[in-house]
Amino acid sequence: GDILSSQIMSKTLTTVRLMSPDDANPAGNVHGGSIMKMIEMSGYVAAMRHLNSSKSTGFVVTYRLEHMDFLRPMFIGTLAKLNARVVFIKDSDILVEVIVKAEDVFLNKESLTNKAFVWYTAFESLEHPKKNTDLKELKRASVSGESIQVSDLESKMFVAMHSQMESDRRPKNSKSEAEKKDGGEKNMMLTPQPSKPDEKALPPSASASDLMQIILPSDCTSFGLAYGGVLMKLMDNSAGLVSVRHCRSNVVTACVDAIDFLQPVLLGDLVKVSGRGTFASSRSLEVQVLVHIESTRFKGIRLAARGLYTFVSLGKDGKPQPLPPILPQTEDEKHEFGRGLARYLKRRAARKALSAAKKQKNCKK
Repeated sequence: GDILSSQIMSKTLTTVRLMSPDDANPAGNVHGGSIMKMIEMSGYVAAMRHLNSSKSTGFVVTYRLEHMDFLRPMFIGTLAKLNARVVFIKDSDILVEVIVKAEDVFLNKESLTNKAFVWYTAFESLEHPKKNTDLKELKRASVSGESIQVSDLESKMFVAMHSQMESDRRPKNSKSEAEKKDGGEKNMMLTPQPSKPDEKALPPSASASDLMQIILPSDCTSFGLAYGGVLMKLMDNSAGLVSVRHCRSNVVTACVDAIDFLQPVLLGDLVKVSGRGTFASSRSLEVQVLVHIESTRFKGIRLAARGLYTFVSLGKDGKPQPLPPILPQTEDEKHEFGRGLARYLKRRAARKALSAAKKQKNCKK
């Protein structure tokens, strides 16, 4: 294969992969989905190695990818270096940190492109999951965290991260009509209302897109479960398609909000990946992606994964350029627009706070 190096004896799993034209997006840079696929697979091996080197034996499934920024582009011909290590254990949940760097072999320079945190859940049984229609029927493994060394500050951060993950994944109670009305009014207050509609504004339905694919053996682990990275790449493809249709330009993935994996996707399942724009600032587009599955294991359709991607529109010079606004029309679209605006403002505030902290740190030096 194209894995050039893999160190699996130390606590940190290191993989090195040469970026080829197969990994390129239309602009010639490495596809964001390809990077996410590499991240998840590196994390999977690190989690499996940790699980089976402890007292437990079994397998892991991808549970969640935390928010991740694409800090710098990666180019064809560079070496992608991924360092994955288990940093936190909570019962049967394993958190893996994956650091991605790109090495220019001609200039002998290395740059950080991504820092990701991926959660995996461990199960004891090595029985093929196809014999169990739901992973809830399997017993979760108790994973040892004795060999993990992190600071108290990092430990507190990971505990908070785990609590937030459980809260986000917990089924929400349906809202009453009054709550829906209040929420809608708040969203409308958050949403800037132009005096005149922008002629370039587009409704979410204008760019909404669906992709369908059957899960093949090459997409799966040895246990017949689809790799989380395979689904992440499909989701990125769907979000990219929405972005291109909305912006009518080249686009790149800027960041990914938490991606939750809610149902196992198995060999032979039919997946439908649906994307739609939820919010647009002057230079970025947020796209919601949902993955539904049909299977011979059950009747009907189930939601298997969900995530939010943010894309930036690029001009012919390769620099960010303005993009058309989104014009929500239905009540659901207006609700999602308001939530998207809140997330955008939160991210912008976080960037400003980080920038201010760096300036303060430099001044002290």
